[in-house]
Amino acid sequence: MLDQDFFSYCTSLRLLELKAIGELSRVRQLGEGEVIYSTGDPGDALFIINRGVVEVIQPSAQTSAPAAYLSRGDVLGDVETLSGLPRKHLAR
Repeated sequence: MLDQDFFSYCTSLRLLELKAIGELSRVRQLGEGEVIYSTGDPGDALFIINRGVVEVIQPSAQTSAPAAYLSRGDVLGDVETLSGLPRKHLAR
């Protein structure tokens, strides 16, 4: 899925597949600066950005890594969700 966001990918799906995604999804509206998940939280959901920008911060005691910024169509939290590991970042 290189050079494609989630919404572009959805255009390749059949109606049955789109309905399945819809049934498994829920919409959350967050305010500016509101935390989606924190470091150490359980990886029990993945997130697809529909609108706005999400800042992903990797806490580190040794270096201050720059934040990553994700926007419409980007997916976050998928690695922890699929592997059952706790969150390694702060997303807001």
